Amino acid sequence: MDESNNNDKDEGTVGATEDGGDDEEEEEHIIYKKTNPEHWTCIKPGGRAQGRDAEPIPFSGDTEEFDVNITDEELEKLKDESGDIRFYKVMEWLLPDFDGESFWEWLAARMRNYMLYLMDEKEWKPRYYDPSVDNVILADHVTRFFGSQSSRMLRGFPSINKTWSTRESLDAIGVVKESMPKDAFRDLYRCLHFTDDWEGEEGINWEDKYLDAKYESCPDSAKHRKKFGAVEDAFNARWKECVTFGKWLTFDESRVADWYHSPIILLVRSQSQFERVRHFILSASRKVPLNVKTSRSCLRRKV
Repeated sequence: MDESNNNDKDEGTVGATEDGGDDEEEEEHIIYKKTNPEHWTCIKPGGRAQGRDAEPIPFSGDTEEFDVNITDEELEKLKDESGDIRFYKVMEWLLPDFDGESFWEWLAARMRNYMLYLMDEKEWKPRYYDPSVDNVILADHVTRFFGSQSSRMLRGFPSINKTWSTRESLDAIGVVKESMPKDAFRDLYRCLHFTDDWEGEEGINWEDKYLDAKYESCPDSAKHRKKFGAVEDAFNARWKECVTFGKWLTFDESRVADWYHSPIILLVRSQSQFERVRHFILSASRKVPLNVKTSRSCLRRKV
């Protein structure tokens, strides 16, 4: 970026009140903007112009070695009847909770509220669910939705119609078709929401209109984190409890030199990793199968 270009940065202040008062301390700041292409400099390998050197970030952790913070009792819960650790059980163990409520229950509550909001404010009509007859989104539905999305990812994200195709067996994904009807998936896809970030109607109590209590992100959150900040913070906190990353492992692959061709990416692309995710899909999606024979009945448990 050519900093001599006056269009690249604007100086200003933040913290002043709307009426021009100085009740709050003013803070100088600089807003950077993207330069025009004619001011760019092309950096070529071996050329005279060289890019800026980036120094490595000093390690500040307590231990350099990777470790998993798990008790013997927790480890036993990750195993199946044969004593093998199952991927979906590991994923469940890594999920955060929200004040004692599981991630799936918490997210289902957000989606139930958002469905009612869309129906009232946007005049949207769900294809499968009907809150008026107590046919609502449950935690098990959300679990299967995430499993179905993972399955579609492993198959290159075919369209929803192809995923549930009854004509092209090579396009359809059987485990997804068995887990829920297509209309239920469409409703869940539309209602995926992580915070109740809208205001209730004036004069009407939130509890009288919506099924679950209102949940909002921290008011101090940055604007771009309002919708996802609570989830990000909860996952970060949970993973720090479960895993000590150490000095030589990072979950941000872009921090590693030549990261795109590094073993990190090759590992994630390996077939064994795909198979582990597939086992999670098969296990999680069959916990409480949706009744695929009728489109109006609510979820029923197998006896």
